[in-house]
Amino acid sequence: MASSYTIGELLTEGYTVHGFCFGCGTGRPLDLAAIAARRGRQLQLLEMKRRLRCTVCRGRVEICLSS
Repeated sequence: MASSYTIGELLTEGYTVHGFCFGCGTGRPLDLAAIAARRGRQLQLLEMKRRLRCTVCRGRVEICLSS
């Protein structure tokens, strides 16, 4: 999976994106449809990753893709 993919491409290709916070251990699947509605389907995967913050501790979140 190339990091230049957009959220729209991930949705179209059926990928699931999970977020995991190394700070507090919180993890869950991300709602790509909601992210696309809020930020646009053209949002790059790396840009999304830079913006993600944990909802519990506000720490940085790592992502993992699965099909």
